[in-house]
Amino acid sequence: MLPQMLLGQPARDLALTHARLHARTLAAPKMLGRGYQQKGHLMAATYIAEQFKLLGLAPVKWDNPSQNEYFQDFRLSLNLVNGKPNLVLGEQVMEIGEDYIVKANSGRGEILDAKVCDLGYGLPENFNKSFKGKIVLFRAGLPERITK
Repeated sequence: MLPQMLLGQPARDLALTHARLHARTLAAPKMLGRGYQQKGHLMAATYIAEQFKLLGLAPVKWDNPSQNEYFQDFRLSLNLVNGKPNLVLGEQVMEIGEDYIVKANSGRGEILDAKVCDLGYGLPENFNKSFKGKIVLFRAGLPERITK
């Protein structure tokens, strides 16, 4: 049914339909967030390589003959989470990936009771706060007043 529907579409709409299909596939739960801990990144990379082959794209000839021709080896620092992280604020249990994300430069630790100091976006105007003995919360990105 889908191929028949695609035949009647203008080229621009067809390209958009294909892009949406690939985005949905890569964002689907079966890709496990394309994360490293459950090998979702390998599933996503394999899917993309298969699409390259279907399009007839020529593979790269690498110096290392054992290297897959559609993949490029590179090093990447990772912050792997062992076990299930536990973050409770007051009575509210926070879920990793839904309520918060562990930043790549985060360390390990256990804090049983501490106040949270909101640093906002880490701008100098917030540096006059005392952080000793507190959990520092900072936000990614820039505030709306700067991005406008």
